[in-house]
Amino acid sequence: MKIRTLLFFLILALIVLSRSIGCSSAEPPEVQIIAPEDGSIVSGTVDIAVEVITEEQVEYVELFIDDVLEFTTISEPYIYPWQTASFENNSLHTIYAKAHDEYGREGFSDTITVRISILGTKKWRYEMDGIVKSSPAIGLDGTIYVGSYDGYLYALNPNGTLAWRYVTGGGIESSPAVASNGTIYFGSSDKYIYALNPDGSLVWRYQTGSNVDCTPSIAYDGTIYVGSRDHYLYAINPDGSLKWRYLTNAPVQSSPAIASDGTIYFGSWDCYLYALNPDGSLLWRYQAGSYVVSSPAIGSDGTIYVGSDDYYLYAFNPDSTLKWRYLTGEAVNSSPAIGTDGTVYFGSWDHYFYAVNPVGSLRWRYRTGHIVASSPAIGSDGIVYVGSYDEYLYAFSHNGALQWQTKTWGKIYSSPAIDTDGVIYVGCSGAWIPALYAIQGSGSLADTPWPMFNHDIEHTGKAGL
Repeated sequence: MKIRTLLFFLILALIVLSRSIGCSSAEPPEVQIIAPEDGSIVSGTVDIAVEVITEEQVEYVELFIDDVLEFTTISEPYIYPWQTASFENNSLHTIYAKAHDEYGREGFSDTITVRISILGTKKWRYEMDGIVKSSPAIGLDGTIYVGSYDGYLYALNPNGTLAWRYVTGGGIESSPAVASNGTIYFGSSDKYIYALNPDGSLVWRYQTGSNVDCTPSIAYDGTIYVGSRDHYLYAINPDGSLKWRYLTNAPVQSSPAIASDGTIYFGSWDCYLYALNPDGSLLWRYQAGSYVVSSPAIGSDGTIYVGSDDYYLYAFNPDSTLKWRYLTGEAVNSSPAIGTDGTVYFGSWDHYFYAVNPVGSLRWRYRTGHIVASSPAIGSDGIVYVGSYDEYLYAFSHNGALQWQTKTWGKIYSSPAIDTDGVIYVGCSGAWIPALYAIQGSGSLADTPWPMFNHDIEHTGKAGL
């Protein structure tokens, strides 16, 4: 009897065990991190995605970062939005996941390693009611000044808050220029040239005959040079009185570049590049094949670089003779920037961003997704920043390797400005969200003959500073 009872319970146990084995896989869950990739560079908010393969029910999934449990979830999708902004730039971090099934078995993923880059991350954006073609200028106290088609000139604090704004009677495409005493000069489509105090109060305004889209430049003696669509280049005294004006045959949108000897270079829609003496008399002019909207840049040897709608970038000697010209595939509205080694950087409507050697030969070019009318800015570490109509701000090494790119919400016509802490300010012309962006870069503005649009972060437009 006892033997029969023992056999009965033994058979029953075997039946239960066999059923248990038949209902469950012998293998623990298979776990894999499907994003990001091992060895990748990440920034901002990173979605860490985990995939679990098993025949059993998954009880929960754990995610470990640097061997510390960071996240636990019981339901699919197994995705964790990891915030990386607080980590050090270029720091390495390990990630692995662990899944638990209903039978208590554990499955582990392989460990991946990622590198965090804070470069290219958006620090803030300030939204406006009109597109932002104006390029930001930075005052000595760090205040950022920029215009918008909504008619306002904005003064923003470095943290992205509004210091003040000044309303004009028209849209502002002109980029502001900041004098050494803090006075801000800019133009508006209401036909006026404005001078504001650092607190946003009006010092004076001067009426021209048409829209003032040109960015003012400030000479060594304080004279303000600025063009208008009324065909004139104006020379205005610091007190707002007219010093002289020079008549061209078409609108003047090209911003003047001032050489160390006081010569003023600028272009006009009449297809000419002009060189004027400080008294407003003509020194020389050169006829290109189409409009000259690009603003000139001046090299350390006095060479003048400027683009034209005839598809060429031109290089002129100070005596007006043509040094060379480089043919692109479309109009060159972008204003050149000059690197430490003399490399000339500029964009074209053919969608390419170019780097041309000082002798006029191509060094490299990079195709973006749309027109490059933005003018580049060069960082102290050699990184070159430029915007495109494809809505991206690009960062390139000096040899043309793409370092990173950051998406905005609109076409970038505005030219970037680099603050002393490496933050890049640039406007976008998005129809839905026009804004000024602050994007983390590396290094301050480079010390080169002409590192950005209108030479410096104050947009003085004068060489030899």
